[in-house]
Amino acid sequence: MKNLVIKVVLPLLISTSALADTMYPVITYTCDTAADVIKIKNEVKWNEEGKAVSYADGDEIAVFNPWDWVSIEDRPPRKLIRENKIIEKSCQLSSGLFKVLLRPHIFNVDALAKCGDQISVRVTVLRGGSILLDSQPMQEFCHGNSPIIRGIKIAGESGDIKIVNVPRHKFF
Repeated sequence: MKNLVIKVVLPLLISTSALADTMYPVITYTCDTAADVIKIKNEVKWNEEGKAVSYADGDEIAVFNPWDWVSIEDRPPRKLIRENKIIEKSCQLSSGLFKVLLRPHIFNVDALAKCGDQISVRVTVLRGGSILLDSQPMQEFCHGNSPIIRGIKIAGESGDIKIVNVPRHKFF
């Protein structure tokens, strides 16, 4: 009788973190006095393209990563996320001085829990002492099929606000 040799081939295990894409949230604020408009753009960049984004806080154009507006504190077994910065931008348009407040929208204060690795932005728009848009989240939920705000446009003459929503599957 011949010896029977059985070969067992184990699948090659590759860490999912090695294959994971890295998402970089990018918020762009534009004060265009010539066009009499303020624009706020919400987008994500992936991997190397996201890593290459130049973040800058200018008066007319500013590009932000909302992760820069939070602090993360290691409190085992959690990592706690806390808002530590609010961005205030001012733009003089034809009907007055507009202020835009940008703040982080934290989905879960525990960075290690569900949705803790995601962040969005809340936008407040004021003209004079009047609130035109009050703490509007660009992304309401971290999962599901709710729409995501891709952009906000504020008309200087009228103060009208146009919000552009896209389905979640088209945003990411």
